[in-house]
Amino acid sequence: MLAMSTGNSDGEFSFKEIEDAITKTPALREAMKEAESTDWLSKFRTKELNSESAMKALSKLSIEDKTEAMAICWGIIMSDGNVSYSEKNLIEKWTEELGIKLEDVKAKHEKMYQ
Repeated sequence: MLAMSTGNSDGEFSFKEIEDAITKTPALREAMKEAESTDWLSKFRTKELNSESAMKALSKLSIEDKTEAMAICWGIIMSDGNVSYSEKNLIEKWTEELGIKLEDVKAKHEKMYQ
């Protein structure tokens, strides 16, 4: 959910962002497979699943898991080669809410995408 919100934060979830997110991020591919076997889509349509509920769930995880989730979002932001003001503000807001540092997110992203 956060990956989709990140992609849409600049007004467009570009094909490049979607393609990179799926092909370069094993954790996201696994989450998508898991989502296919649940009622994720119906929860999304009824707005039961949204950015706020995703952040609430994420806040209960370890610092490492939070950092990895934000690194996936950072990868989506970076994939089209253009980090917009709204994208940067969104991820800064989320990292602050989660109590993690954007520098740690960027470092985790580098490790994940090598």
